[in-house]
Amino acid sequence: MAEDRDIPDIIKKLLSEGMHSHIVILVFLYKAGKATLSDIQRALTGGRYRAQYNWTMGIINELKQMGLIYEEPPIQVKKLKVRLFDLTEKGRKIAEKLSDILSI
Repeated sequence: MAEDRDIPDIIKKLLSEGMHSHIVILVFLYKAGKATLSDIQRALTGGRYRAQYNWTMGIINELKQMGLIYEEPPIQVKKLKVRLFDLTEKGRKIAEKLSDILSI
């Protein structure tokens, strides 16, 4: 596929530009499957607490712009809206390669 040609460049960018938080989210979604915003916030801190909303959303938005993750339509649970995120096919390929490279 044509879009697969940029996968090595994206991996290089993530690894060389210190985009560790981006990598954490990608590998977390690769291992966990679909995840809520709260799950992602906890993954960014190693589960100790929830990372700041604005910081987390900034990273999520960058990954969306790169075409690596997507957000499903929110699910209404009682008075709460639950946001679910998952990898795109391209994101899954990149997360798999990162997981192999980093032996995670």
